Amino acid sequence: IFTLVGGSILNLLTSGIFVQQVSLSKQELVDQVSFIADYMSRAIREAQKDMTGACSSPAKSNYEVIGTDRIQFLDVGGICRDIIFDSVGGTITESIGGAAAVSLFSDNLVVNSLSFTVSGETQTDDLQPRVTFFLDVQAKEGREGQRPRMRLQTTISQRHIDILE
Repeated sequence: IFTLVGGSILNLLTSGIFVQQVSLSKQELVDQVSFIADYMSRAIREAQKDMTGACSSPAKSNYEVIGTDRIQFLDVGGICRDIIFDSVGGTITESIGGAAAVSLFSDNLVVNSLSFTVSGETQTDDLQPRVTFFLDVQAKEGREGQRPRMRLQTTISQRHIDILE
């Protein structure tokens, strides 16, 4: 009887610990994805038109998407920003003004994919520039098939009116 009761208590305890680990992992995932989505959205929303083409090409464009996993734009301070998905390392990095790229994610998470699409980026389309990004992130730790995963897609319109100067 003691072995049965002891085994049941041990099983209950290990189940509780596992549930707590999964819960903490999910919370970290939600916090990180929320942070990165807000950070990128704020930077992209505040972008300004690159009149000279120093940061993006062609000149007078708002954003330049290179491939589907990299975006360049002039930020509100007139500094060239570059947000890049590193598929080999499974992370997102940012370079500001040509400085060395800095990771924007925790080491506990792996980014499966990040893609950007832009609409309304030219002066002749009569559309306000919009950037849509899709982000797929997963926790590194945990049992295979049970690691928390989160997918997010959002569209951001540029705050500044898209007019020729």
